[in-house]
Amino acid sequence: MQWYTLLFLALLAVLFYILYDRGYLPVKSMSAIHFVGNMGAGTNKASAAFGSANGQIKRVLRFKESKPYEFTFKGKLAQGMVQAYVLDCNQITELELDLECPSGIIHAQKGKRYYLIIRFQNATGEYTLTWK
Repeated sequence: MQWYTLLFLALLAVLFYILYDRGYLPVKSMSAIHFVGNMGAGTNKASAAFGSANGQIKRVLRFKESKPYEFTFKGKLAQGMVQAYVLDCNQITELELDLECPSGIIHAQKGKRYYLIIRFQNATGEYTLTWK
């Protein structure tokens, strides 16, 4: 390989990391028959419609203000289970939401990194997660 190819790949890796760190590039490790979703990069909403989904999606959240944020999880499932987690920068669960516990509050710190994880277990249906 030429040196400029290696430089290009290194710059591309740095760009992907910056996009992930800023919350614009979610990381998916899942399988599904169909999946149409939006992890809400730059917004306060994540939603998807899916069939036979297994696995998870992870995204970084950064809040512009230090204040309590209320998360609300709504969904319609034909089968399986979908859970949403908000973890702090040390990967400790701050909030766990599902259809039986659809809302909760975290006290976020401005600029601190949080993680939003959506887990699917043989799930078919749709969900919407909002925070304000």
